[in-house]
Amino acid sequence: MAYVSSQGTKRTIQIDPVDFLEEGIDEFLQSGAKPVKLASAVVKLMAATELLLKEELERICPALVLDKVDDDGLQVAKAFGLAKELINPKQLESVELKTAPFPKLLNRATKFIDLKEARPSLEKLYKIRNALVSSLRPGRSGSQSIADQGGPSLTRITNPRQQKI
Repeated sequence: MAYVSSQGTKRTIQIDPVDFLEEGIDEFLQSGAKPVKLASAVVKLMAATELLLKEELERICPALVLDKVDDDGLQVAKAFGLAKELINPKQLESVELKTAPFPKLLNRATKFIDLKEARPSLEKLYKIRNALVSSLRPGRSGSQSIADQGGPSLTRITNPRQQKI
């Protein structure tokens, strides 16, 4: 389930990763020979995986999900809710917290969670998702080979909206 909250002009959407996981599994089971459903299932499963990984890392330490930590430490202050501790808490208003990309999150998670058996499959899922998403970008050709990604036995996922007529 997604939750939307507003603070001034800024909206925050919180998504339960289990919902993505359930939807991804449902779409995968119903996809049959429908490449668009299969592609959607892969994207949702990867999103759920990434959100679950972030949740686990955040439980250990919220700073583990940050892509970079600035020299002033304001990102850490924002991540840990330390505004009250700052001399000038307004500084946090302009600080954006950017989370780390999946490969970096996965690498960090392996320091705290035993993912030896799952890691190769998670890396393949990430590569397949990226291949699918990049094939859907405007200006790209209408199909994407996923054979090189170590993916399923499908050779191409096609985006019919981008095929040349």
